[in-house]
Amino acid sequence: MVCLPIFSVLVLIDWATKIAVQFSMDQDPTGSDPHRFLPHFLKLDYTINPGSAYGANASNAGLAIGLATLVTIIALVIFIFANDKKWLIAIVFILSGSFANLLARAWAPVVSGGDYQGQKGGVIDFLVWDFKILNSDNYVFNLADVWVNIGVIILIIDLIIEIILYFNAAYHQKHLNQFRDVENHLIKRMRTINQKVNSPEPSLVIDEKPVVTIKNQSGNTNKKEQRAMEKSQKMREKQNGKNNSN
Repeated sequence: MVCLPIFSVLVLIDWATKIAVQFSMDQDPTGSDPHRFLPHFLKLDYTINPGSAYGANASNAGLAIGLATLVTIIALVIFIFANDKKWLIAIVFILSGSFANLLARAWAPVVSGGDYQGQKGGVIDFLVWDFKILNSDNYVFNLADVWVNIGVIILIIDLIIEIILYFNAAYHQKHLNQFRDVENHLIKRMRTINQKVNSPEPSLVIDEKPVVTIKNQSGNTNKKEQRAMEKSQKMREKQNGKNNSN
């Protein structure tokens, strides 16, 4: 209920931008004529990438499509069996980007020029960074690539959170075990002391001498019964003495 709408919206946005670029711009196979879109941030440069990321396997479209299919299937399997929401959000971004690029290859136009002219099965790329950091201005991509990168970033954040939670739980478990060891030692000590003083109840003991002892109420009752029995016996003895004298 949560991931399916996200998946649908991301795929539709990517396809809509690719279709808009296809019908509103001309291909620039050499990447020599980019258009300023957001100055110092993004440029537009419509090209067809017949390969994988960064143009890898561009000369072998079948291999590029096969790798894209494999990645999509792996992401789909992980998505089906994953249960944790934080992992699902990351995976749905990766799956959306991979799926959008894979199916977009089916209707993307052929390469119109350059070394791969006439080649089919490529994907529409049209975004270029308008700044130079680690040769970023030479990387042409699309929104599906952005979805995949966002998913990878979320996965890394989730992994860091899991590592922090693991070590935090291990730290607290260590201190809990230490507390339990102390508690067990005190319990054993109390049992030993109680056995020495022959007390059925725990006693507060300092230097093996009871300071406060909880008396058994049944013991007090037995003393009262014993005194009553002694008085009764004396009464009987007096009565027997009178009878004998008579």
